[in-house]
Amino acid sequence: MRLLVPLICIALCNAAQKYKPGADGRAQIAAKNSAKLCATYFSRPTTAGQAAVDEIVAFLVAQEAGVRAGATVVPPPGDVRGGTCNVTYARIKAESTFRRAPTDARPYDEGCFALKARYHDATACAAARLARRPPVWAWRFALESSRMGHCKMPDASPPRAAASFMRRRGDNASAIRNGTLTVVLLGLSFMGQPHSSLACLHENKVVDGVVYTARRTNISQPAAVSLEEIRREGGICGGGDRDHVASHYPAATHPPGFQTPRQNDYDCNLGSHSLVEYAEPGFPRVRVCYQYQFNMKHTLRPGARLPCGLDWMDVDVVLHLFPNRHFREQYLVKTGAPAALRAVVVNVFDIYQALLAPRLRAAYAREGFEPPETDDLRPSPQTCDSNDVHYAMPGFADHAVTAWFSMIATGLGEASRAPPGSAARFVGD
Repeated sequence: MRLLVPLICIALCNAAQKYKPGADGRAQIAAKNSAKLCATYFSRPTTAGQAAVDEIVAFLVAQEAGVRAGATVVPPPGDVRGGTCNVTYARIKAESTFRRAPTDARPYDEGCFALKARYHDATACAAARLARRPPVWAWRFALESSRMGHCKMPDASPPRAAASFMRRRGDNASAIRNGTLTVVLLGLSFMGQPHSSLACLHENKVVDGVVYTARRTNISQPAAVSLEEIRREGGICGGGDRDHVASHYPAATHPPGFQTPRQNDYDCNLGSHSLVEYAEPGFPRVRVCYQYQFNMKHTLRPGARLPCGLDWMDVDVVLHLFPNRHFREQYLVKTGAPAALRAVVVNVFDIYQALLAPRLRAAYAREGFEPPETDDLRPSPQTCDSNDVHYAMPGFADHAVTAWFSMIATGLGEASRAPPGSAARFVGD
């Protein structure tokens, strides 16, 4: 399978060469973009395999098509001035925007335990970007309503978002204070990144968790390792084995004296299968589970278990990157979900880069800065003349997960009160 991937990419590139200007301009553009992505990021063998590469490329092409199309902000409805904005899925699509943060200070650095090494931007490369415009992290996701002073954005930190969600669902004060909210994230690495972003943005609230595929030594089998062990004495989960992690911090692009983050376990990747738990006194506990998932029709077997040892009765919210109909027909059926499903299920595909990146670009332009291109959202961890296919951290994935947890805090309230298993509990297309 590893050797087939470059051939697949070459085939895509060759197919793109055959496209001629014609009626189906979108197909032509998609083929060329697929070829470019393959040539740039998938020209060498990868362990992901054909189906994963195909799905990654399809995701990126669709998201970039949305970025090029742009997303015009719709004038907001009138909220009660001074109240909390109701960040629904529809309102994210209609009026999401960005406003400058009070400071340009980085929200976290390479020492965050959840930051995969390949997602960080090397110091020298980041400095070149900062010379042209404020950093991507120096903005805050918002609704146009809040920017105009009609309402204020909800607190998107996991415990406080959970308390708001549970209150809007109708839970009593004791159930909220002593309860637990469970959120499941499913999708390719572009869903794993927001999982890492959330952990880095709110690392001071991380109290427990597990990485289910870590290896303590180079001869160990993958096993469940606690975040307590992983984070011991400042340890990180860098997204691979120790040598792989260290290779992303070369001296040429990092300042003298830079300390490469230390990984306690030989191999650790939060972006495969992991659980992170958040807590804050007086607020409910929050469990966020992520599992790398793609091509459910072929990779998910009937009778499959939910990730992180969960049962469907435990799950409150599912965020995923698949069409909801496909998710119902494949994931829910194969994992034996009950007909009266209590979880709220959200397809976030249309409230990700395709929507939020044009709004971020518009915010830069509004403040008089050169808007960032897609490559400006990506990291250059090793050399400044090449970047990774994912988003830099800190950066764009932070904004996406903040938007989604703002929605959990407020906009999913109506769906959470709908009859279990009803269509109203499925949000997005």
